[in-house]
Amino acid sequence: MNIIWHLIKDSLIGWVRHRSVTLPTLLTMGLCTFILIGALLILQNIWAFSFQQEDRWKVEVFLETGSDSEIEQWKRELTKLPAVSVVKYYSIEDAWRRFQKDFGKELLRELESNPLPASFEFVIDSKWRSSYKMDRLLAQLEEFKWTDEVSSSSETLQLMESWGLKIKLGMTVIILFLMLLIWVILRNSVRMSLYSRELIVENMKYIGAEEWAIAFPFLLETILQSALSVTISYGFWYLIGLFLGHNLPLVSEVFTVSWSLYPWIFGAIAWVGVLTAWQAVKLNLRENWEG
Repeated sequence: MNIIWHLIKDSLIGWVRHRSVTLPTLLTMGLCTFILIGALLILQNIWAFSFQQEDRWKVEVFLETGSDSEIEQWKRELTKLPAVSVVKYYSIEDAWRRFQKDFGKELLRELESNPLPASFEFVIDSKWRSSYKMDRLLAQLEEFKWTDEVSSSSETLQLMESWGLKIKLGMTVIILFLMLLIWVILRNSVRMSLYSRELIVENMKYIGAEEWAIAFPFLLETILQSALSVTISYGFWYLIGLFLGHNLPLVSEVFTVSWSLYPWIFGAIAWVGVLTAWQAVKLNLRENWEG
């Protein structure tokens, strides 16, 4: 235990002492991590923002004129569809009141009678929430004899689904590129640290230190760099989210910080760093001591 504590202490001292190497690495890693987190937030939130809001999956079926018993029968027919569970019925009078509430009474003053039809309104079941399945459902609704017209956001959802796929692909490419860039940054950082501490590594090897003891300071440094870069980047995105929430609420939904991503991002970057540091140290020892 004393050995581990001594190695941790030496690692922290060395990290501060060689700040000419660690600081530029931390800054470049921080920038890459900041962009990486932004891409992940877009990737995570764009789907929920575009497709998971129930209002986007609301369908309204305007009805032909019918008696109360006929309307009940039509409602039973509608609920038999697998995509429909709960149906709300709005009578002609309900439609009139909703119109007044949404648009005011001024538009209706010149009308002698109520021109608005009765309607059924429902939200598509979550299992049917895709533009393809929605089109199938709308086609089924059009086939009912009692259907006058069907209102939905089908065209908007198709457009959003098309753009959503493009955004997902773009963000995935950016994320993979940034992870590759972070690997290159960490690899160069470890190699520069090994070069700047060549004498220390030689002394440790002379006294018979094992590979894990020699590699430990470099492994710890990459973990610290990963933790700091991810934490600082998350802090900036949190502040950006607060600013957007007060000034651009619609945009803020896309950049809402999800703290559930933090351990995954830190774990992924730290794992890349530890693996890179271990391989770099082993390669250095093999080249300098096993030749």
